[in-house]
Amino acid sequence: MHLPNAHLFRANFARFDLRGVDLSGAYLLEANLAGAELEDACLSDAYLAGADMRGALLTRADLASADLSEADCSGATMFGVNLGRANLQRVNLSSADLAKADMTGASLHGAKLMSAYFVETRLDRAHLGEAQGCTASTFLSADLYSTTTLPGRLAEAAEVKQRLQYCEDRRARRERTERREMNVQGGRSLNNRAEGP
Repeated sequence: MHLPNAHLFRANFARFDLRGVDLSGAYLLEANLAGAELEDACLSDAYLAGADMRGALLTRADLASADLSEADCSGATMFGVNLGRANLQRVNLSSADLAKADMTGASLHGAKLMSAYFVETRLDRAHLGEAQGCTASTFLSADLYSTTTLPGRLAEAAEVKQRLQYCEDRRARRERTERREMNVQGGRSLNNRAEGP
C-alpha cells in the first residue's frame, strides 16, 4: 500500500497489518496505531505528533526525520528502526525495544525512557537532555559517542564514560580499517590499469 503525503488526522489503524506500507510524509497527527504491524514500513518525514503507538511492531521501519513528539510508543518493538534526525521530544518510549535502532541526530529532549531497551542503539549526535526515567545502566549497551548529549547527571557517571570511550575507540579502529581497505583497493586498481589488456 502506498499512501505518501496522505492526510490521516486521527486515523484509526489500531492492530492493522501495515507491513511494508509507504506512509512517507503522511500527516498522522494523533493517529491510533496501537498494536499495528508496521514492520519495514516507510514513515520517513511523517507527522506522528501525539500518535498512539503503544505496542506497535515497527521492526526495521524507516522513521527518519519523522515527528513523533509527544507520541506514546510505550512497549513498542522498534528493533533496527531508523529514527535518524527524528523529533522524539517528550515521546513515551517506556519499555520500548530499541535494539540496533539508528537514532543518529534524533532529539529526545524530555522523552520518557523508563525500562527502554538500548542495545547497540546508535546515539551519535542524539540529544537526550532532560530525558526522564533513565539511569546509567540504560545506556551501557548503547553506541555512545562524544557527540551524544546525555542528561547531565548521567554524562558524569563512570560506567557511561567507560562505554563512551569504548565506542569511540571502536569507531576509530573501524575507520582505520576502512581507510586501509580503501588504500589496498586503490592500489589494486592502479596495478590493473598499469598491466592493461
